[in-house]
Amino acid sequence: MFWAGWAIGVAICGLPYLVYGAGFPPVAVTMIALALAAGGLAVVRPSDKWLVGAGVGIGIVVPIVALIVVDTQVDPTSHNLAGIEVLMGLALGMPPAFVGAVLGGFTRRIAFPRIPIGAAISALGLVVAAVSATIMLSQAIASESQATAKMKSLIAAQNRFRAANPSRGFTCDLNALGETFDAPAKRYPAGSGYGERMHALTPDYGYTLSCKQEPQPRATFALDAVTRSQGLGRWNYCAEADGRLRATKRNRKYRCLNEGVPVPD
Repeated sequence: MFWAGWAIGVAICGLPYLVYGAGFPPVAVTMIALALAAGGLAVVRPSDKWLVGAGVGIGIVVPIVALIVVDTQVDPTSHNLAGIEVLMGLALGMPPAFVGAVLGGFTRRIAFPRIPIGAAISALGLVVAAVSATIMLSQAIASESQATAKMKSLIAAQNRFRAANPSRGFTCDLNALGETFDAPAKRYPAGSGYGERMHALTPDYGYTLSCKQEPQPRATFALDAVTRSQGLGRWNYCAEADGRLRATKRNRKYRCLNEGVPVPD
């Protein structure tokens, strides 16, 4: 039963990664789904409840390690705390799995058709995870649509600003572009090798406007929308003064301008 539990745990915890590119499984839904899966398997065979709990709980490690391996192939520094990520996964997965297994084990002295009922309970855990992943995917698509719309608005606002201020050119002030964010944009001072930068946040994306050190009228700028660590966006977006909006996958956020594919209008 350990391996049956492990397979179900991998499936439940892997769905968020596969369906909508999660950075980490959603806590509440995952805990409920794992408890149901472990409880159902323990109902089928109460004597193996500890093996069931261990198998279901440890299944979360597989998608976490897989994500670490994939991401570090692109950016070796993307998971410097990989060990802590695995421990966080176990802290999320093990408690509900053992709780569900113990509860399922309490039925050992009750006579009823164990296999169909236990299988139905475990299947319900998979259904909960699948429904949640589908909902999160729709939310991710909506978040990405909002990000592309905001980026296009910012690009258009830059062109309007340049047309209205020919002696200044493009601006490096996000507040001057008329878009709203969750908090006031934060300005970073100019440093060696780069000019001004401003950064602002929405729930799923961080927006950065960067400008080189150049005389006015300013002829260049770089605009990025990077999905936040707990955000739902699967894509990062970027644009320069040519106005072309590009996109790269979540784990290639620092390569958008070089590798980004054009976003259709």
